Amino acid sequence: MANTFQEEERAMQDDHAVGSTENAGGNEGVKRFKSMGLGDDGGEKKMEERRSSWISGVQSRLALFMNLPGNQTEGNAKQWCQNDTPNTVELERICDIERRGECLEEVSDTKRQLSFGGGGCSGHSRNEGSRHSDGKTIDSNGISRDVAWYIDDEDMTSALKAADVPQALYPWQAECLSSPGVLDRGENLVYCAPTSGGKSMVAEVLMLRRLMKTGRPAMLVLPFVSICAEKSARYKKIFDMMGRNEDVRKKGKVKKVIEFYGSLHTSIDIPSQAGIIVCTIEKANILVNQWMEEGTVAKNLSTVCVDELHMVGDSDRGYLLELMLTKLRYLSSGNCALQIIGMSATISNVHIVATWLGAILFQTEYRPVPLHEYLVKGDMVTSPDGRLVRKLKYEGGMSESNVLVALVQESIDQCHSVIVFCCSRRSCERTAEYLARKLHSIPESLDQQSISSDRLPHVGTYEFLDGDVPSRQIISEAIEHHQNSPGVKEDSQNNTLRVLLGKGFGWHHAGLDSEERELVEAAFKSGSVSVLCATSTLAAGVNLPARRVIFRHPYVGKPENLLNPSKYKQMAGRAGRAGLDTLGESFLLSNKGISDSRLYDLMNQTIEPITSCLDDGKKGLYRAMLEGISSKAVSTPGDVDRYVKSTLLAQMIPYDDLVSHTKAALTWLGDPNRRYIMWDSNKNIFVPTHFGVAAASSGLPPEICEDIVSDLSRAREALVLASDLHLTYICVPINEEIHVEWNRFSDMMNHLSPIDVSVSEKVGVHRGFLIAKARGYSSSKHMTTSGNLIHDKKTQDSRERISKRFWIALILRDILQETPLSHVEEKFGIARGLVQGIQDRASRHAGMLATFCSRTGWNDLEILIRQFQSRVLHGVLPEMLELMEIPRVKSYSARLLFKAGLRTPELLASADPSTVEDILSVAYKKSTPRKKKVLALHARRLVTEARRLLMSRAELLQQQAQYVMDTMAATT
Repeated sequence: MANTFQEEERAMQDDHAVGSTENAGGNEGVKRFKSMGLGDDGGEKKMEERRSSWISGVQSRLALFMNLPGNQTEGNAKQWCQNDTPNTVELERICDIERRGECLEEVSDTKRQLSFGGGGCSGHSRNEGSRHSDGKTIDSNGISRDVAWYIDDEDMTSALKAADVPQALYPWQAECLSSPGVLDRGENLVYCAPTSGGKSMVAEVLMLRRLMKTGRPAMLVLPFVSICAEKSARYKKIFDMMGRNEDVRKKGKVKKVIEFYGSLHTSIDIPSQAGIIVCTIEKANILVNQWMEEGTVAKNLSTVCVDELHMVGDSDRGYLLELMLTKLRYLSSGNCALQIIGMSATISNVHIVATWLGAILFQTEYRPVPLHEYLVKGDMVTSPDGRLVRKLKYEGGMSESNVLVALVQESIDQCHSVIVFCCSRRSCERTAEYLARKLHSIPESLDQQSISSDRLPHVGTYEFLDGDVPSRQIISEAIEHHQNSPGVKEDSQNNTLRVLLGKGFGWHHAGLDSEERELVEAAFKSGSVSVLCATSTLAAGVNLPARRVIFRHPYVGKPENLLNPSKYKQMAGRAGRAGLDTLGESFLLSNKGISDSRLYDLMNQTIEPITSCLDDGKKGLYRAMLEGISSKAVSTPGDVDRYVKSTLLAQMIPYDDLVSHTKAALTWLGDPNRRYIMWDSNKNIFVPTHFGVAAASSGLPPEICEDIVSDLSRAREALVLASDLHLTYICVPINEEIHVEWNRFSDMMNHLSPIDVSVSEKVGVHRGFLIAKARGYSSSKHMTTSGNLIHDKKTQDSRERISKRFWIALILRDILQETPLSHVEEKFGIARGLVQGIQDRASRHAGMLATFCSRTGWNDLEILIRQFQSRVLHGVLPEMLELMEIPRVKSYSARLLFKAGLRTPELLASADPSTVEDILSVAYKKSTPRKKKVLALHARRLVTEARRLLMSRAELLQQQAQYVMDTMAATT
């Protein structure tokens, strides 16, 4: 461990030891955890006895309640009785009410909130919908369908109307919102609806209502940066409309969207005007950790809304989502007035998830556009149960390609859009080219509704002019503009994409850079592109529905990687556009090597149940316990017990097993060789070490922190600053995966400078290993530097991991030297879009490393890494960083401005836009009158953004000055 915190731990070791040779299977803290009766042999029986008692008591009270006149119909009462296992959390509340001697009416009100399975509103009393409403839209049950009734704030309602937000809810949305306690008491809510069923509207209403009622912001947690950007734009529009109202400004109700995803809003300080905090799962967990440590969760939030709640069971990112919700559940078990909302497509064991979150459960199968699913075998179109629906007509022999062409032709003949899902990036491109050859050009049919709601203000340095729509002509011009930008090479792939877009075809995959993806998405949304070939990532990360979805390949990469039912349903759910189509169609094509029975099973299988990622067979409880103890919200054995009971794992395994997992995690964290936590025998509490706090605060998994410390310790002793390569290597995530061309890598190593060779040796790159990989040795045999073969798998894995990190570091080093992206793509054989993804992940990892160094007292490394993080993100030399703070400024634009003498935001803000236009024009060829207008608009907006940046800095300084003055006044 680092010297900076070794001394403190040594001093505490006598009194606070967690593990010892005498107690190899546990520690004093773990013993204390068990001695409180938590995890003893009778614990499970006691819980079952209490539960049986609760159920018996509730049934008795139900019988009494049914006999009360006028309170409940016999049918509704029987329906309530049919539930086998009432929500345990609600049972506890009922018993608590009884112990306090409250009236039976409160018991019956609480009873109505019990969660039930099945379709429709779980736990919803239809009588609740008969409340008086000012809305004009009332359903047959007397429930208002007017958004204004639920928002209950005139200013916000006016803003929603001005932002073109629909004012009428679907019946199921109104029924869900009318669930008892959701609106008035802020009860937690979990609800499920099919893809494209309108889930987002319910969450939007609840978040905005709570924001207006409490004044505290809501946090919207989304799985992907692309969806974050889409939602941010939506809420910015709403708050912008609200801010235009002078009365709203006078009332101080103006709110802002806080973007906490990707590289945006790196500070964890949330401004007082925050309305909705839009963040990814990773950033949300960082925020919750900080607020737990400060004890300010209730102060900072009114609502936490989680989209795609089913991802809690994801083997990769679900771990962090479960961690975050566990901490919020633990805190809300006290006096934290926080509403948790979870929405998802169908989850087979959603009742367990709802019980975990202490939430009312609502489920519906409603889709505004019905979805019809088919399996196509040759010319036969069959239903999911195998019945023949119709036969296809197509030209040529019976082949999968001809079937695909026929299905696409059917759709475009009716002016409908099509998404063709393919197994790989290359397959997407080939399929799009093939369809374009067979079907020629598709008549352009722009969708005015999509154009009005989804028009793009700019893509990269291309600005859409007033009145522009993303038509084929405009999209082709934007692509050409992008390709003519410095650093973007007009290669054959780019040219092919541009030609295809002009004919109404396109592809979408991770190999496209961000500007290309945005342009393709805009074209498909507007209707100028009708046929889009895409990988499975499109279904998860981008909201691009179509009338028809075709699965050319029902797998990812190879046939053995068949889609799971959840992924299939999500992709098929993209068929059918609400408000545009009367139905959606999904066609699954029969494939060689995959039996039709497996494909029918895929269509008919229920979604696999969610399992906890905190199980020892997956990620375990290590990080969960470390983050709880490091925040000091969990310290006593009683705290530990409450905390682990707040996990999804606690709902899925016996209590004795939960205790066993918890003990193992505490022992692992307190192992003398790791020393993340200690047991304070004087106070009988768990305490974090400096190392533990550093690991938790940084967001780095504790399992890899030891390797990180080893890396950083070596760097502190001999960091090579004569080259960017060493710092770049440090910023690459330890387990970053990438396809390496070993022959190219080995050859590149032969041409490194002596300084870079020195870096490779210091980080542990083994030349013999690279030579063996380049020669094609099997994974079980690799060379040492002396030429001997090794068979130790652990050594092999370590050397391969180090080699991959160094390969990525070489890629990033070229980017940091402002090497054109097209040159990097050609040199390393990696797509531009993948390079941008590597940049983003390396930048985020660098931020976590800087926090880790700060908490461990390694201030020297912290300063270096913190400054280097911005370079990794933007891909520029150090002198360009100031200009890169300005929104819309790209690295190549910054270099042109810098060379012309506009080297700071202050200088750009004071410049004449025409001067900026002249500076930028040298980079673009084939100028036309329209292109000159586009460039002039871009120049004006750069100057405007520079001025806004300076104004925001001035406002921040004013706020800080006011805070200092208020603090001084309070102390005098």
